[in-house]
Amino acid sequence: MLNKATQRYFTEKDDRPPPGVKKMTVRRTETRRFGPYTILMETSCGASKPRIAGSVRIKLFDMRADEPDEPVGVKRFQVDNWREAQDEVRRLEHTLRAS
Repeated sequence: MLNKATQRYFTEKDDRPPPGVKKMTVRRTETRRFGPYTILMETSCGASKPRIAGSVRIKLFDMRADEPDEPVGVKRFQVDNWREAQDEVRRLEHTLRAS
């Protein structure tokens, strides 16, 4: 079960693409373990120069859940570069730490 701060994090902003939009081209994936949670970040941003803006999808998995392969939270948004995407993952980690 997610704490209230984490639930708020995932409801703040979820820019789900409208139906019919082409799927995001994942250029970079990063996985982090944080206690019983696994954070999966996928982005279409370029990590090398030229740094290009793109979409980010962050999924949170809880290994204690009945179905640990199903995300307990998903957040999508636009960023200007890879660093902004990493900052959001660190922000999620700080939110999880509050529990």
